[in-house]
Amino acid sequence: MNTPHHWQVAGPGVFRDARAVMRAGDSHIEFLTSELASSDTGRVRLCAHAGNDTPVQEMLIALTPETYVRPHRHLNKSESFHMIDGEIDIVLFSCSGEISEVIPLAPFGHSRTFYYRLSSDLFHTVLVKAPRAVFHETTGGPFIREETEFASWSPEASALEAIAPYQQSLRTRVASWKTLHQI
Repeated sequence: MNTPHHWQVAGPGVFRDARAVMRAGDSHIEFLTSELASSDTGRVRLCAHAGNDTPVQEMLIALTPETYVRPHRHLNKSESFHMIDGEIDIVLFSCSGEISEVIPLAPFGHSRTFYYRLSSDLFHTVLVKAPRAVFHETTGGPFIREETEFASWSPEASALEAIAPYQQSLRTRVASWKTLHQI
């Protein structure tokens, strides 16, 4: 599938469409999800903001079940997700890595939560529960890498041999938490 003609490649798995009037439809979501097959990280995004210094950052993000979103927290920022396709669990943690809440998200019309907003500095991650997931994320800018703190109790993204066992363990813990809390 060809890159939509008005999109710019901003990096591996990252596209940008900063037109004054941006649109996204089914074909754009299909393009993003088709790009997942060639993504080393299992994530592809379309940025609708002009650059890292933009005060409001909006993205359409596609993930696979194998995607590792290292547990992290944002300092002095909020973030929100609006589900478009697939299902995910947002997992919130205490500072020591205990699960404090699980928020299952699915698109509107599935009788589930389809929107979430986090306005505090809680550690969190995303687990994909479908063959793919696509959501619209909004967060405050500018993007400053140092304002994201990764959980010391989670594997680094470069520790490839540790990620799959960690994610499997986390999925088991999430399932237990959901059973205990009747979710």
